[in-house]
Amino acid sequence: MRNIVVVTPWPLQHSGIADYAFNLVQGLIGRIPHIEVYTNCKKPVALPEVSFTYCDNGMVPDLNEHDVIVYQMGNNSAFHLHMIEILKRHGGIVHLHDMVLHNMVEFATRRSIDADSYLKLIARWYGEKVRDLVTLLLSKNVMPWNSDIVTALPLFEEVLQYANSCIVHSDYARRRIIQSLPHLKVYKIDQLYNGLSVVEEKNDPNNLDIGVFGVIAPQKRVDVILKIFSRIIKINKNCKLHIVGEIDDGYRYITNIPIEYGIKKHVRFYGRVRDAQFHNLLSRMDICLSLRFPTMGETSAVVMKMLQMGIPVIVNNEGWYSELPDFIDKVPVQECEDHLYDTLLRYVEDFNYLSEKRKKFVSYAKESFNFEDYITCYRNTLLQEYENSLNAPLYKSLGRELDRLDLISDDNTVLRKGIVGKLYNVFK
Repeated sequence: MRNIVVVTPWPLQHSGIADYAFNLVQGLIGRIPHIEVYTNCKKPVALPEVSFTYCDNGMVPDLNEHDVIVYQMGNNSAFHLHMIEILKRHGGIVHLHDMVLHNMVEFATRRSIDADSYLKLIARWYGEKVRDLVTLLLSKNVMPWNSDIVTALPLFEEVLQYANSCIVHSDYARRRIIQSLPHLKVYKIDQLYNGLSVVEEKNDPNNLDIGVFGVIAPQKRVDVILKIFSRIIKINKNCKLHIVGEIDDGYRYITNIPIEYGIKKHVRFYGRVRDAQFHNLLSRMDICLSLRFPTMGETSAVVMKMLQMGIPVIVNNEGWYSELPDFIDKVPVQECEDHLYDTLLRYVEDFNYLSEKRKKFVSYAKESFNFEDYITCYRNTLLQEYENSLNAPLYKSLGRELDRLDLISDDNTVLRKGIVGKLYNVFK
């Protein structure tokens, strides 16, 4: 494998996937002879030995001479929509960060074609009955892409149908993709970040710092967290709640809630901060809260950083979060408030409980997360896919041979593709 192309958002774009891609490519330098990044970031942060090419909507570069193409794919149209046409032309590995691509696919379909085409997509992937239900929702001004139902209609199929293979970070996403696209090779690789140190001790047990990190949006349920914190502060007045991250435009009212609850002096909103300050603040936390509902099938970058640093975190028992080890407290989505209060209360009432919990997180961080091992795994996955691609001409020749011999009639193309796929798998 001589070279790879990474099609991705890139810093200084405000995207968690951009930050992840930078971290990944930085780790691959020296392990792959040449890396070229295609991005719609106009002023990409440079990396040594990495080439950059600008690419955006309407631009489909010729990538035929590259050994492996990897798409860092999410559901933000501004960062990822242009990737779909490149994928259609060249195929490649889709590294899927958000399992739910419904919003982006719906946006692209309605913008470039028409509303009926969106409903045809729903019927194609989920059946006519589901299409009729979606039509009914639309007639009542309920937009599926803005409701909980979106997780049942992820529409990743419309994108992944063009992929040679797929990389995900969770069994949750892997199972769902294989269920819909059983012939697609799906790899699960942990999501890790370089340069994060394990924080083993908290210096001041008398003052408890509770953190909420990442983009502050309705699905993060910060309103619930503030309500619970207003009860917790009555039990332990030495608690502080730190809310670190850019606030979604439709959620800015959240800053008024501490005033309503009379807890303003115990709550601080930081807004978006630079990476160094973000990690410094994170290292100071006794415990973090990371609720998420509905989930878009994503693996939380923020929670992964907490785990790598050995910082206790409470999550919702939903999606990828439910796969986390048993010692991590997970509260159900139903009756979340009561469960969150009971769980958090144990931490703030008993420092010994918090201390023992932290030891488990620290031990887990040291035993489970090694960035060099992660990069080696990622490189080996790319190498395997490169070797698979060398057999692609054989796959095509098998298909042509079946056509020539007329083993299967033209009116049963599904069966024909299935047989070709099975034959191809023998040679993989």
